[in-house]
Amino acid sequence: MRSVVKEASAVLLTDQAAPSGGPAWDVLEEVTGDAGGALIAAVQADAGVRHITVRPTNLQPDAMYEYRSVDSDVLRTAMGTALMTDGIEIQSSFESAAHLLILIRRDQ
Repeated sequence: MRSVVKEASAVLLTDQAAPSGGPAWDVLEEVTGDAGGALIAAVQADAGVRHITVRPTNLQPDAMYEYRSVDSDVLRTAMGTALMTDGIEIQSSFESAAHLLILIRRDQ
């Protein structure tokens, strides 16, 4: 995780948070310059919205990525194109409103 953060650029994947009327989820992505890794931090701001689909940006379309939650093993593997087009669905949790996903490119 540290190797991604120290070399990453950040982008919001949702609208900017606001004191009122903001998005139901706040999502920030950090991607390394070579698209070898990314972190996605998602925070649920509205308990009534139980899930969100986030679409990472700036991944290598033809590269295979695995992604995991910091709380679990590998959740899934997918091509960069599929991740950027179809996205990743994040479900709300009774344990925490914050979710952190790590994406790592798997060299072929």
